[in-house]
Amino acid sequence: MNPPPFSELVGRLLEEVPDTAAAESLQRQIESRLMAVLGTDGVGGEREVDSLTEAGYRLERLDAMRWMWRVELPAPRVLEIWFTGTDRPYLAALSYRTGKPWGSAAERRRAKLQAEFYRRYQALFDPAIERGPGDNVIEVVAEFEADVNNGGFGQYLSNKSTARARQALEALMAIGAKRSHRWLTQAIEAGGDEARMARLDQQFFDRPDDLASLTMKYLPRARGDRPSKRSKRP
Repeated sequence: MNPPPFSELVGRLLEEVPDTAAAESLQRQIESRLMAVLGTDGVGGEREVDSLTEAGYRLERLDAMRWMWRVELPAPRVLEIWFTGTDRPYLAALSYRTGKPWGSAAERRRAKLQAEFYRRYQALFDPAIERGPGDNVIEVVAEFEADVNNGGFGQYLSNKSTARARQALEALMAIGAKRSHRWLTQAIEAGGDEARMARLDQQFFDRPDDLASLTMKYLPRARGDRPSKRSKRP
């Protein structure tokens, strides 16, 4: 059975009230759909978004990130879709809510940290670039985030060894991602209990840590950097 058109999934989402269980479930479905196409074809995500225009939706391309769109909706509803990455999109996200559109100063600072995190991660695959301090933390956190977003804790643990998962636990603790550290600990202890793993997946999707920003904030602290002091005005 062929999957429904992307525009149909978005249409179903817009029939729901933001921040309800039904809306959040559809949001996860749409993000999984986008993650799947990003994993097989770097431009597939843009094709899915473009299909919304073909279906009659009006989209605004935002300049805050390289791949970010806002679907025009009556206020106070907001629907924004974005991909993170550098040369190729790496992670898909969607926000359907009531409130203000994306673009505050704090959100833009987070976007800058996130973009640098994914740039650093993708650079790890270039053999011409020498690894630097903190790259191992970036690697284990990024692969953890990608696998769990794409297929839950079960996929992550089946793709990676327990030893690798324990490296991720150390990194999550170091960067201050307390919720993710707790959920991964419980996933390792669950021993394949599907019901327990499903609950952990839902918690991860509902209240995700901003792993990219936390990592990039941690790296200067790990090097012992200190913020420069502002010079006093005479």
